[in-house]
Amino acid sequence: MVAVGGRAVAAKVDLVDSEAAAGLVDRAVEEFGSLHGIVHTASVFDPRPLEQTSIEVLDLHVGVRRRADVHC
Repeated sequence: MVAVGGRAVAAKVDLVDSEAAAGLVDRAVEEFGSLHGIVHTASVFDPRPLEQTSIEVLDLHVGVRRRADVHC
């Protein structure tokens, strides 16, 4: 991306925390002067096989994605 004149910044943020999610916009404006788009990749990392995953962990996965969608 830099080779063609672009620049990107990766951010690790707890998107369940609404203040942290809002801080992403502030950071983008600080870094770039404005915000033109977002690549939304919110997720939870849990390397266990599905058959070893509890319903609570599955609920966490769905909840993080759903809450991140609302905040971003």
